[in-house]
Amino acid sequence: MKEYEDLFKEVANHQLDRRSFMQKAAALGLIGAGMSALGTGPAFASPAGAGGTAAAEAATAKAAWKALMSSSARGKADPAWRGKTLNIGVYDGGPKGAISGPCYWWAPYFEQYTGAKVNVVRVPFADLHTKFFTDILTGAGSYDLMIGAGWFLGDYLRGHYIRPVDQYFNDPRFTKWDRGSVSSQIARLLQGNGHWYGCRNDADAQVLYWRNDVLTDPKWNQQFKAQHGKDIPVPPRTWEDLLQVATFFNGKKWTKDGSPGYGITLPLKVGEQGFFHFLSVAGSYVVLPGNNGKADRYHNVYYFDPETMDPLINTPGNVRALETMQKLAKQGPPAMTGYALAEGWNVFLRGKSIFVWSWGDVGALAEDPRSSNILGLWGAGGMPGTMEVYNRQTGKWQKMSSPNLVANTEGASWYGVIPITSKQPELAYEWSAIQASTPINFWNVTIGWTGINPGSKYDYLPPFGTSRLSDWTKVGWNSSDATAYMKAYQENFFEYKVAQEYLQIPGATQFFTQLDIHVSEALTGQATAKQALDRTASDWNNILGQLGRDSLKTSYQDSIHYNK
Repeated sequence: MKEYEDLFKEVANHQLDRRSFMQKAAALGLIGAGMSALGTGPAFASPAGAGGTAAAEAATAKAAWKALMSSSARGKADPAWRGKTLNIGVYDGGPKGAISGPCYWWAPYFEQYTGAKVNVVRVPFADLHTKFFTDILTGAGSYDLMIGAGWFLGDYLRGHYIRPVDQYFNDPRFTKWDRGSVSSQIARLLQGNGHWYGCRNDADAQVLYWRNDVLTDPKWNQQFKAQHGKDIPVPPRTWEDLLQVATFFNGKKWTKDGSPGYGITLPLKVGEQGFFHFLSVAGSYVVLPGNNGKADRYHNVYYFDPETMDPLINTPGNVRALETMQKLAKQGPPAMTGYALAEGWNVFLRGKSIFVWSWGDVGALAEDPRSSNILGLWGAGGMPGTMEVYNRQTGKWQKMSSPNLVANTEGASWYGVIPITSKQPELAYEWSAIQASTPINFWNVTIGWTGINPGSKYDYLPPFGTSRLSDWTKVGWNSSDATAYMKAYQENFFEYKVAQEYLQIPGATQFFTQLDIHVSEALTGQATAKQALDRTASDWNNILGQLGRDSLKTSYQDSIHYNK
């Protein structure tokens, strides 16, 4: 892995020409192997839709497609597309799993509509960045569309490796999609250098889920009040409250079958996106509100000092956040530091944990009786906050009059980009535009196994949004669950007044890789929180030195709209 990283650092710094890159890549085994040999490893694959019935899933999908085809958003498929092949590279969630699943599901519809053939190439999460950039840099052109993580954008733009898609917006051949309905945080992830580079697909953000039936049970409230002198906060609005409640329930016999349950469950496995669960805690300890919501040196920034590019990852706010995570991790299964996403979520879905915070997949999967036994029993809300935020300007903890609730866009927010090596850029855009259209994207959002999360106003219920509760219940959602789910994402994307920025600068993959490793060290007892984050800061400084601190400072300032 270090050899791969070193190779791509040389590319990022423009230290290799194409021939030298190909020679080194071949020596490392990055080229020469067929793409069909890529491994599989679905994060979660459910056999049915959110409601657990394949018939409802199929019927609602057909209705969504019919709605698109009969709407003014429908394009006029170019006859020149017939007989061509669209090769889609995508994160490997399996044929009926997260992110890759919708590619398989909608391929027959797309093929009938365009006359083209769709070839889906699944790539394991750990290999995505390497495989995609190898394909571009070697000129192989194996992928016409690359569905990857939002944080790849900085690397794409640094090398001018992808095509803007706004050139297609007004072309009558292509499907129209509603850019105005997309939350501003997600819309920003699709843009750079004054252009759109992707279409709405996924909208990742983490929210808190809890067992509403247990937390509102008078019996448990009486016991909690006797111990703590207050009612159970439903929901907890600070991390300290959440820790107190999780600690109270951990090991008690509150489950349906009377066995001991856990206070919390989390997917924390290194190399499997577990570190995002730390970042969504840390925002409220680190991001200082003020300056009318705009970024300056001390307000509304998280990752770096925008004046110096010194990493902020080992500042007191982040250290306290990781110490909180260490305490929370002790209130769940001892093995959860090794849990991948499905394993961590499953403990909650099977009724064995009071809390989990993670992505929207949890809520959608909770509605499928084949993966869940908590239908109608859970609640959801935006992430908790803190009553103290570290103020770097004063060097002191600043007390807040109410919890510092910080919106997040943690995760990949998976979407497709068109590489400059694409042989079928028009087909690639039409695929993306169809997936971004209101009927298709909404269907993807409501079905548990797709991995597609809500982030547009058409997902939300009135008066804020335009969906109807019946749109959710007809695919198997419990009405109270759907209402709570939409409210949680509405809070995060549209109601929280403070936000943690998304890291989308060149080298983001490298920064995240080192953070992932060292957060895991802290959570598995190999290092203190301070030691782990000091190591992270040291690694980040090395990456800044290798990629160019000044150029990355410019990218970072642009990405957070920084103005002195």
